[in-house]
Order: sequence, then structure tokens, then C-alpha cells
Amino acid sequence: MTEHAITFTGENINAIVKVPTNTLLADAAHLAGIDVGQPCGGQGRCGRCAVQVTEGNIRRRSTLRLSDADIAQGYALACQTVVEGDAAIYIPPQEKI
Repeated sequence: MTEHAITFTGENINAIVKVPTNTLLADAAHLAGIDVGQPCGGQGRCGRCAVQVTEGNIRRRSTLRLSDADIAQGYALACQTVVEGDAAIYIPPQEKI
């Protein structure tokens, strides 16, 4: 099983975790001890788990709550995005989402 290094950064956040291919970003964040708000229970309906992929290989399963501009800036829903390689993820302050 191939593992990938996911680096999380943000306000008071600096963590690296190794996860297998197809791990949800929300699950990777949880393993790194980071709480990403998911009021809709991970259904991809609320958009509150938006994170910014600054580099790396991910696959968005859904972009329902993201605009084309959001996607162009690297935003993805943590509950609907899976790891396909090493990646760097910025977690914005939850109150700004």
C-alpha cells in the first residue's frame, strides 16, 4: 500500500501525516489532530470543510459548494477530496469559511 505525506499548515497549524492513497483529506486532518468542521456530516452539502491545496496530487469527488474561482485557487472540500499523492494543504480559519 502506497503512503503519501500530507502537510497541513494554517493559523497555529503545522503537521505532517502519512496516509494511504484514496484517504479523504478530512480523515487525514483528523489523524494529524486537526479538527475540520463538517456540520453536514461529510456529505459535501455545506462547504464548511473547504481547504486550499497549495501543491500535490488530490482528486475532488465533488465541488458542489465551490465556485470556478475557488477551484482555480486550489480550494477543495476536505470531506469530498481524496489523496492521490504527496500534498500540502492550507487550513483556513474556520470562521472565514
